[in-house]
Amino acid sequence: MHAIRCKNLDAIRFFMEKNVSVSSVDKHGRDALYHLLGFQQELGTITSDTYSRHLTSKDIKAITIYLIEQGTPLDREYKDGRTALFLLLGDLNDDNNSNDFSEFFFQYCKTNQIDLNRSNRFGLTPFQYYELQKFKKQEDWNQIDRFLLNLNDKNPSTAFHAIFLINYENDNSTTIRTILESFLNQPTLPALEWLESNLWLTVFDFESDPKLMKSLANRYPIPPVSYWQFDIYDREGIPKDPEELKLWLRSIQKGKKIELIGSSLRTIDSHVKINFALNECRSDLLEKLPSQPSLWQLTGPKGFSKHFYNVRCEDVKEEQKLYQLLHSIGANPGKGDWIDYSPLCSEIPDESESKDPKTRERSLRRISILLKMGASPNCYVYSQHRWSDSTTALDATRKYGLKNLEKLLLSFGAKDERKAPLQKAILAKNKTEIQKLLDQGAVIDVEELKLAKGDSEILRIFWKNTTLFENLLCFVKSRLRGI
Repeated sequence: MHAIRCKNLDAIRFFMEKNVSVSSVDKHGRDALYHLLGFQQELGTITSDTYSRHLTSKDIKAITIYLIEQGTPLDREYKDGRTALFLLLGDLNDDNNSNDFSEFFFQYCKTNQIDLNRSNRFGLTPFQYYELQKFKKQEDWNQIDRFLLNLNDKNPSTAFHAIFLINYENDNSTTIRTILESFLNQPTLPALEWLESNLWLTVFDFESDPKLMKSLANRYPIPPVSYWQFDIYDREGIPKDPEELKLWLRSIQKGKKIELIGSSLRTIDSHVKINFALNECRSDLLEKLPSQPSLWQLTGPKGFSKHFYNVRCEDVKEEQKLYQLLHSIGANPGKGDWIDYSPLCSEIPDESESKDPKTRERSLRRISILLKMGASPNCYVYSQHRWSDSTTALDATRKYGLKNLEKLLLSFGAKDERKAPLQKAILAKNKTEIQKLLDQGAVIDVEELKLAKGDSEILRIFWKNTTLFENLLCFVKSRLRGI
């Protein structure tokens, strides 16, 4: 299955020669045949050369026949409502003159006496699908309309699945609207599974028909996770209409799902919408959401919750509410040392920003909140112009003259990476190196004073450091806090 998904022909042929079992399915009910012919999903961390691999129509036919002969169930129904027979009678989405694919397997089914009239949960048969595909290739839209409306008279669910499978779009939208109305007015509705997003998107095409939208919301009160997402529904931000806002909130509670968008499977999660609410300082909306970890992703792969990046309120009270909300649900603000791109280090202003008093005040306030939530003061600050350049949070405060922020970080135990080299230089009585490290911002602590005890020249160098007593005071406070 993995070899097919990666289009690795050598691996596929190897497994075919070894007669490897084809009975396994993944957690979404997809078998090897679906990964070969069904809707494709993003490949995630699979290497980039996978995207350049290509299976020819001839290769796909051979692999398909092998999978059938090895016992792949032809009536197994997938989450998009199709069975293996529907996959055989569809055309390939490639550039290898594969329009004969469906005809090839139609004749294959006839020769092998495979029944094409077994309907799926929507009532549609593979043969009906095959006929619709033929009309579509002939661009006989009138015949398609008649066929669909005839299906709708018998079973609206069948007609609904048909317009989805053939990706039916026609200037005359009356047929589609009629089918949608009939489908939603049925007393009992079939399980949509992966068709949910497509139903909502199709109804959204009829925005001038609020009755249809209301009917949809009544029958399916919890929309797909992708509902109102800007790159799918062409909607950005948070709905202003109260009824749409209710649907928006309900959709978030689904967390993360695989959805069929158009003809591709995508993993959609709620974080985009949560981040919109954070950006717009809508604590009133976020407080209505449950606090389960699967919804909020309290700790991301980098060791912190990315939601902290999106707290950007100008109103201090709203800002405080959002931080309190994230704290109350246990969101990780970056508690580990030396985490890249941590929320705390992202709040440290750069050289130009640090000249603005309001920016310095805001930075100090937010970093203070993050520290009290448990964020580590030991993280890296990256240059906005050169991502390869980094410095520690402590060094950044010294570089940009952020004295109050420096004291705050020190009071929470910020580590000076020059401490070990400084102590080594003191023990070696290397005054040049000591002065160099102090010029670079090394901090003198009680330990350094003890090491230099009795060496008047080194102590004299220390006394020239004007921030000695301030730094010592910060360290003492830090250690008292840890007692």
